[in-house]
Amino acid sequence: MEMVLLIVFLITEGGVRAGLKAKVLVICCPVFGFNSYQRTRQIMEDFRPGDVVSFRAEDGQTVTGVLVRLNKKTVTVHTENGARWNVAPQLLTRVKRQLSSETRADNTLEK
Repeated sequence: MEMVLLIVFLITEGGVRAGLKAKVLVICCPVFGFNSYQRTRQIMEDFRPGDVVSFRAEDGQTVTGVLVRLNKKTVTVHTENGARWNVAPQLLTRVKRQLSSETRADNTLEK
């Protein structure tokens, strides 16, 4: 876990102008969110629109479909039965790599 050092100045009543000294409080606390965002983006780099991927749904069933879009935090997967899933990339397993480069600049798949 990444930690960040916070330095807080506590000004006593009357303020520094009144001749009172400021107390310094040093706090070390964890940084939440940045590492998970970075990890998500790193995992997303392994996937491309057109890849056949699979993941486990909440009911335990394995769902297989085609990755059609890379979103900010998730990827969009379309299945054969027409369902559309937005899935965290950490939950995906690539079944087959897309063979051709038919992707557009906006990270979606050409139809």
